[in-house]
Amino acid sequence: SLLELDREAREEIDIVLDHSRSPRLVVAVLATFAFLLLPGATGSTSAQFGEAAGFTEIMMPYYLRRDLSLFEVSLELDDAQAAILESLYMDYEDSQEASKVAMMERFSTMKDELDAKSETEVMELVFRPFEEKAEDWEKLNDAFLYNVQAILSSQQVDAWPRFERELRRQKELPKGKYAGENIDVIEIVSLLELDREAREEIDIVLEDYGIALDAMLARRTDVLRGSRLPMMRSIQENDMNESLKLYEEQIAARIGVRDVNDEYTTIVWESLPDDARDLFLNEIYVRAYPRVYGRKTSAHRLIMGASEINDLDPDTLAAIIELQDNYQTELESLNQRLVELIRRHEPDDDRFRARAYVMQA
Repeated sequence: SLLELDREAREEIDIVLDHSRSPRLVVAVLATFAFLLLPGATGSTSAQFGEAAGFTEIMMPYYLRRDLSLFEVSLELDDAQAAILESLYMDYEDSQEASKVAMMERFSTMKDELDAKSETEVMELVFRPFEEKAEDWEKLNDAFLYNVQAILSSQQVDAWPRFERELRRQKELPKGKYAGENIDVIEIVSLLELDREAREEIDIVLEDYGIALDAMLARRTDVLRGSRLPMMRSIQENDMNESLKLYEEQIAARIGVRDVNDEYTTIVWESLPDDARDLFLNEIYVRAYPRVYGRKTSAHRLIMGASEINDLDPDTLAAIIELQDNYQTELESLNQRLVELIRRHEPDDDRFRARAYVMQA
């Protein structure tokens, strides 16, 4: 009722709301909201509802036009190949749009079907278009990559596994949910001004990191995509134990990616020159834990302000500097404790919310 929906959208959602006689059917309402993600949709929070239902991803093409530059640069495509890639992408984009339109047509004809249906039948009708769209989405993504590989030279085909790891890192790593899960160690190292010798040494470590990270990203992707529809079906069938099991698998997959980043943060730090270590580690912590490391505390600003006062006598300035050093040492200890709490709290909070939903369903 808080969304600014036009009359047609309101009529669509009212049909499902009329059938929402139990908490389980809240999922059906959320699924129906996903159509509001289309261009021109109304409602400032519609995207949030679609994401909460787990269907945001399949409503959009996985590969975007901006990704084409990664294909061209990483695979070293010539002008003719780049032109073919552009044509392949246009076909891919058109196919994704046609699949989305077909899904929306299914929703538009659903009004009469929902009348006089039981709760189970309503759930089945609402989720069926999403299941079909998810299958089409996967097939179109696979077909696009297959067609791209068909235009490559033998040398470019040999480079494909490395490119595929880079592509997955660019597309999947930003989808991290927990602190540290979406950190890109390779990107952060690229910000450091390393000499050639140091760069060659660290590249060996980064190669190992890229392989280890890719394995966990592939696993996380498989778990998240593979459990989405089974989880919805388990909710539909009121099999809450299965829902929690699937959700726990998602949590474990996310933690797996985070653990690889944590492991290689330490390995890379140990492999860096001494003068680059603090900058690297600070950038890692600021990106992973912005609420802890991303801003100065009021006490730190106060001490810094005191140290910048003009005409301080040497003893007073020395006392301020000593206070600053002591404060920084104690603050670092507290910050590490906060990091430990965040790492433990985020997955536990997900588990708590999932169980709370199960209890009310």
